[in-house]
Amino acid sequence: MQTIDGKQVYSVSEVNYFAKQSLEQLETWVIGEVQQIQQNDNWYYNYIKLIDDNSVLPAICTRDVLGQVGKLTPGQKVLIYGFPTLFDKKGEYKFKICVQGGKSVGQLLKVLPKVDKMNFDVVVITRGGGSLEDLAAFNDEMVARAIFAMETPTIVAIGHEANESLAEWVADRRASTPTDAANIVTFGYNQVLEKLNHHRQAMTAKLNSFSLNYFQRLDNNYRQLLHMKTYFKDLPHILDSYGQKLKHNQKYIVSDATVKLKEIKTQMKMFASLNLDNKKQTLQTIGNSLKLLSPENILTRGYTITTDEAGKVVRSINTVVVGATVGVKLKDGSFTSVVKTKK
Repeated sequence: MQTIDGKQVYSVSEVNYFAKQSLEQLETWVIGEVQQIQQNDNWYYNYIKLIDDNSVLPAICTRDVLGQVGKLTPGQKVLIYGFPTLFDKKGEYKFKICVQGGKSVGQLLKVLPKVDKMNFDVVVITRGGGSLEDLAAFNDEMVARAIFAMETPTIVAIGHEANESLAEWVADRRASTPTDAANIVTFGYNQVLEKLNHHRQAMTAKLNSFSLNYFQRLDNNYRQLLHMKTYFKDLPHILDSYGQKLKHNQKYIVSDATVKLKEIKTQMKMFASLNLDNKKQTLQTIGNSLKLLSPENILTRGYTITTDEAGKVVRSINTVVVGATVGVKLKDGSFTSVVKTKK
């Protein structure tokens, strides 16, 4: 920053720096070289570019600028009181519109539908202050209906803060002044930048952690590969050593195996003999138990088996009929008898 004629003057690069730090509309004296000029038919500069130290500053100039610097030409060194903008223009969209007078309503009704189809993120409709007659076009019912019918979000700022118009109240958002409209459009820009920076830092931290972890794993794998390389390099020598030991100890190994095989055979014969004796003893015990329970053994102890005429064993006195013939089996034979009585 420097002082010229008692005024604090910023270079283009300084204003660019301030513009990045804040979204507030800057109003400052700017010194630089005119790079590009755009003006309308009324010789009203609405956009220039100043260059200084390889920094480019878009600026919007008012009619008052003409009284300060006269007619601007590219390459001219200027000191102006301007309104630096924060964004370069994305393209040229020119419509000749009268904002007051008899032609203004018709031109607005013709242009607004066209603008609505140009896929803008937002449309700002604004003009400077004036009398009630000057602002009459924006109080027209057809203009208000055209703004209300627009699908693109609209912000309307007509005149000064004290001015009100019908167009402002049918818009998606009303702004008290053109500057207020610019603030609404750019609201939240710093917060978005902060969030993006936060996400960038978080992603950087995660990427660093991820990279460090995998570099450590890669280093560990590399060390393991080196170890395996050394092992495989020595493997032929190790195998040869094992072969020599095996060849040297072959007869001892065979001898030991023969002895162990004989021991195993002896143990198997002994275990088989013991197991067979145990099974024989168990089988003999079971046979004796069966003999004790057999009917023939019971008959030798003086018991008989009585059957009816059908040959079924009589198990209860209730099944015996007086006068019926029954069979009686003894140890050494059988006979039949007739039942005379039963008790």
